[in-house]
Amino acid sequence: MKKCFPSLRKGEVVVRVIEYSLCGSPERYRLLTTLLDPEEAPAQELAALYHERWEVELVFDELKVHLKTMAARSEAKPRTRSFKSAMAGY
Repeated sequence: MKKCFPSLRKGEVVVRVIEYSLCGSPERYRLLTTLLDPEEAPAQELAALYHERWEVELVFDELKVHLKTMAARSEAKPRTRSFKSAMAGY
């Protein structure tokens, strides 16, 4: 990277800023990336992939919340059968 940016100091990172908005939304977003070549990584493609990634992250977050809630409920329920009696039928 130093060859392309000779003034770059140790610890500095060169980024490309992609500014965009989603269809139907007045909100503007800025995406910073180290993928500097617009032909290799087109802005529109990066913006779409970024939002797809966050949709997945939100699903994982929801799953974690629901799984924690289910675990808490499970621990709160009184156990009516012991492990030994549950396994007796096998």
